[in-house]
Amino acid sequence: MFSMLVFLFTKEYLNMVNRTHKQGDRLHLYSTIKTTKGATRSVLIDLEREDFTLIPNDLIDFLEKYNGQLITYIYQELGDDVANEYLSFLHDRDVIFYNELTKEHFPPISEDWDAYSTITNTVIDVYHDDDLNSLYKVIQHLKDFNCQHIELRFFYTKKPNEIQKTLEIFNDSIIRSITLTLPFVDKIDQFEELFKKYARLMEVNLFEKNTDRSFTSTFPIFLIDSDNPCLACGQIDVKGFAINLEGYNESKKFNSCLNRKLSLNLHNGDIKNCSSMPESFGNLHTDNVSDIIKTSNFQRL
Repeated sequence: MFSMLVFLFTKEYLNMVNRTHKQGDRLHLYSTIKTTKGATRSVLIDLEREDFTLIPNDLIDFLEKYNGQLITYIYQELGDDVANEYLSFLHDRDVIFYNELTKEHFPPISEDWDAYSTITNTVIDVYHDDDLNSLYKVIQHLKDFNCQHIELRFFYTKKPNEIQKTLEIFNDSIIRSITLTLPFVDKIDQFEELFKKYARLMEVNLFEKNTDRSFTSTFPIFLIDSDNPCLACGQIDVKGFAINLEGYNESKKFNSCLNRKLSLNLHNGDIKNCSSMPESFGNLHTDNVSDIIKTSNFQRL
């Protein structure tokens, strides 16, 4: 904690004192800024502010070539106009600073990734009230996996007051966050009451095909234009970006959509990587889930 505070202080301090460079200064990219180069454009990822900026590819080339170089050398290479344009753009977005120290004095942040959970996220599909009888068994599995994040998806109409009873099942569990996905029910105020009562509830997704409904809420309640939440699988949206060090490092080395993810169908018992994928690796009602997730087939993707 102390080292992180020192780092944050140093960054804010450099922000104040290094608005302009002086003789002997070098260009430095903050270690919390990551870059990803695409086919036609690139992105600057600010892991500290959890934000990103789209940039042209030649700006990535500029950073790769001149990060750690003397400012005077950059001006000699590019000329005043081009150098000023690049440096002003980067400085205004607070991704660079100037210092006389060499690049070796600012080592990069480690990109290693691991998690203490065998399974980090589980999607649980429910098709009938009777399916909920399996939740107690599932909760024990989640405890064994140290899984702390789940999504409960209801494929039938479920009123908020009925969902309250389901949420109470997790009161003494290790689950830290719960996302609810279910068909649209015109009781937004009751969902808001659920947020107030259950700290574990992080998000509610209501789906309805060809909907023309609209509502506003101070809580994370979202409307999905679909009659099947599975159809949203694979769709890329900025709202789903995990712009933090853990998410970035995981995505560098793994398929972040499937890594340490589990899908359980309480109705037919399917055990999958993702409920939208065709392959099932076993049955929740007859097989040992702990054994299945350790197999090479389950972990292949």
